[in-house]
Amino acid sequence: MYTCKLRINDQHHEREAMMNSGNELYENRPVVLIADDDDNFRLLARKALEVAGFRVEEVEDGERLLELFEQIPPDIVLLDIMMPGMDGFMVCSKIRERPGGEYIPVLMVTGLDDIESISKAYEVGATDFITKPINWLILSHRVRFMMRTKKLIDEIVQNELQALADLYVIPDLLEDKKEIQSNHPYSEWLKNLRALERIAGEEILTKVIRSFLEETPILIQAIQDCIDSQDIFTMQIKAILLKSNSSNLGITKMIALCKELEEIRSSEFLSTAREKMQEIEEEFNRIKTCLIQEFL
Repeated sequence: MYTCKLRINDQHHEREAMMNSGNELYENRPVVLIADDDDNFRLLARKALEVAGFRVEEVEDGERLLELFEQIPPDIVLLDIMMPGMDGFMVCSKIRERPGGEYIPVLMVTGLDDIESISKAYEVGATDFITKPINWLILSHRVRFMMRTKKLIDEIVQNELQALADLYVIPDLLEDKKEIQSNHPYSEWLKNLRALERIAGEEILTKVIRSFLEETPILIQAIQDCIDSQDIFTMQIKAILLKSNSSNLGITKMIALCKELEEIRSSEFLSTAREKMQEIEEEFNRIKTCLIQEFL
């Protein structure tokens, strides 16, 4: 009997230790804060992101998210635009005003497809947006990539590339697979992509680059068709999508040109839109050549 009790107690302690270990692992995961008044959406988002390796904290409104933001500093915020009380625009704006909230990635979730809502999301400081219905497989990849990109940018800004290499105990972080000439017009951008490749992984970065190279010509043609048909509204939406794709790789000139397209409100300025599209196409061709030579 005595031996049996000892074994039962040992098994109990082993199970308890395993549970504590599991809780510690979960607590150490990257934190995603979710605010959405749809219970089913929060449930599905939680499952998708937990399976992908994130710790998820969820609330049903903006006020509670701001309270939770102070208690549990997040790595990323998933924020619905349409919520009772304080909407997602206001919440995002308040996050940006808070210490430590300036650079937290904020992914806005919307069921709205109007250009004003998407533009406003960027104006209040959203990092990116995603529309409902959600592709749950893509969501986790998108969140992961946003976080990795943000982490890289933070380290570059704070410590420069050499300090980033020391932090990650990767002394060869700056040793590119191909030497990038200092006089190359895109040398700094390419160095940043090389560093991102070391952290995000070659496979993930290659997928993002291939997606960019495949989708961009389609979007460029779609925008040109909208200009020809004087469809300003659709042109703005396509420009936002192209800007989002460009931002994933930090292509600043294309981002700026797309933003100028977004701001065109009248057919009187379509000649300007055509000029911007010519610049975008030329920049894309240069970027495409660099990406193929250096990464593919």
